[in-house]
Amino acid sequence: MKDYKIINYMGMRCFDVCLFTIINELYGSYKLALANTLCIDYNDDINLQIGDRLTFPHYTIKLVESIYGLKIHCRKTFFIKSLQNYIDTKIINDCPIIISMDVYDCYWSTLYKKMHKLHYFLVLKKDENHYICCDPYYRLNCINIEAQQLLKLTKKVYYISKRKNISINKQYKKSIVRCLNKMYKSKAYYGLNKLFEVLEKINSLDNTYYSTEKNDFWLSTFHQAIGYYIPGGRLLFSYYLEEINAFYKNPNISKMQDESNNLYKQWVAISGILMKSYLLNNYTEKKEAILKKVKFAIECEKNLMHNFITYLPDIYQNFNKLN
Repeated sequence: MKDYKIINYMGMRCFDVCLFTIINELYGSYKLALANTLCIDYNDDINLQIGDRLTFPHYTIKLVESIYGLKIHCRKTFFIKSLQNYIDTKIINDCPIIISMDVYDCYWSTLYKKMHKLHYFLVLKKDENHYICCDPYYRLNCINIEAQQLLKLTKKVYYISKRKNISINKQYKKSIVRCLNKMYKSKAYYGLNKLFEVLEKINSLDNTYYSTEKNDFWLSTFHQAIGYYIPGGRLLFSYYLEEINAFYKNPNISKMQDESNNLYKQWVAISGILMKSYLLNNYTEKKEAILKKVKFAIECEKNLMHNFITYLPDIYQNFNKLN
């Protein structure tokens, strides 16, 4: 069984990692699906922790289907025998499938027996008593799971089929239009300013990195937002800009790619300072310096979004005139 080239970068969810690994393997491309990774939604419910108010609608199944001409099929309920037949038929025909299980039951996961949350991975092959799986999120190419155990614990099954042939050149053009529409609707700047207000108001991070134990702070939604999805989204957006610039070859896109990469580095640094401040219980002492860095990063976010909205329509229109 050949190893899959795993596509896994900061900011990707486990489902995204599985989906992009398959798409890249079958079709040799996935980066146009990163177009929305700069976007952040925000819930104004003050009863929620700030980490729960920030959400990250990076990519949707509909977007991936539109770009690559695919159909992503999902089945949610099965009798065990019909599930076995369904999975076996797909993998016999070399059709990798994505399944979800409770991460609480995934023995190879760092969250095993720690929390209940859906986790996605790939089923590739089957021997007599085991399914041979690949978990791109944990960068594991060969996991053996006892067949009956997997069938018993599976929650959902996805597989991908080709729906129609797509002109990739047209998708580069359409991608900018889609991305601009999302950018206009994004609450990223608003949500990040709300984050700043929360950090400005509090004098301790104890209730922000809420968790059952001090060492498990990384399970909090605050750490997931600040330490993974915000910096990761900027990294992924730089990959999207790199992809479209291979088509448009425009220096303004190169500049925005550098800006997005720089934002990734800024948010990684901010996350590290916040984490250290939480563990050392010295947020009050470090607060002014932290707020200064966050405020600067938010201004850079505003500039990147402004540049994208300003430059991209002209780049798109001028390119269409010449082609």
